[in-house]
Amino acid sequence: MSTDKITIEVIRNYLITVADEMKKVVERTAMSPIIYEVLDFSTGVFTREGKLMGQAAGLTSFLGTLDLAVMAVLDKFGPENLRSGDLVITNDPYTGGGTHLNDVVTVSPIFYEGVLTAFAAVRAHWIDLGGKVPFSQMSDATEIFQEGLLFPVVKLYNAGVRNEALYALIEANVRLPKSVAGDIQAQIAACRVGERRLGELLAKYGVVCFEDAVAQVMMNTESQVRTRLQQLPNGVATAEDWHDAAGPGGAPIYICVQVTKQHDHLTFDFTGSDPATSSSLNQGWGAFLSSCRAIFKCITQPQDAANDGSFRALTVV
Repeated sequence: MSTDKITIEVIRNYLITVADEMKKVVERTAMSPIIYEVLDFSTGVFTREGKLMGQAAGLTSFLGTLDLAVMAVLDKFGPENLRSGDLVITNDPYTGGGTHLNDVVTVSPIFYEGVLTAFAAVRAHWIDLGGKVPFSQMSDATEIFQEGLLFPVVKLYNAGVRNEALYALIEANVRLPKSVAGDIQAQIAACRVGERRLGELLAKYGVVCFEDAVAQVMMNTESQVRTRLQQLPNGVATAEDWHDAAGPGGAPIYICVQVTKQHDHLTFDFTGSDPATSSSLNQGWGAFLSSCRAIFKCITQPQDAANDGSFRALTVV
């Protein structure tokens, strides 16, 4: 099917608007000021394969990382084990596309006529997750278990039924259970809005037209990004720096990068940087990739909303 250009543009903007509406829901209903004042959260909608379709403007360090969480949901459960009304949470920086533990993702599968068609997701900074200090952030941590609750990719809702045991576990292990519970509900509400709006879009255009338009949007974005890269000179650049000491008595942390621009592709290679330390200064793959994507976006296409096509010309090592 070949969808006309006007319909493609209508759907492109609709997807961004859905993410923006989800963002507004979180702003208006969250109970923690770090969410509704600092805006330490991000919202987005994704294809059935977990590819980013539209993301609201938000925290730069969350740019393009929600897709990792959605893909982690697919890896854990598979499409065949997801149901309408499910809601999955994770903050795992190793297997769930997490940043740090306070940034908890809610992922909701979206079904149309009984078929998994898309996902809605929200990442938000919970004000407390337990751990050794209030607000669950410390400079002297030596292992992740000191930082608070770690959620693997797990269902908080199963076919619309809340996992009461998990919910009680969360409330019993955080210092501000009412605030955290309110923030959870804000994330859930935003995901449900995303479900409803995408359902309306699918009812209007149908799955075939919708998926064709989304694929075209991503290809158009990728083409624009590669065209921009071709305007830049080929070459290799290197940089190095040292992070402050990792905890009392620790040595500075060495970081180096080689940036290679070849035709319509850019590679960030951090080979040679120091390994992980026994401190709180380490960065999981999600946060690390997000930083690289943010820089890449500023170079190539800073004026437009991100989607999966925004980062296809980027390799991070």
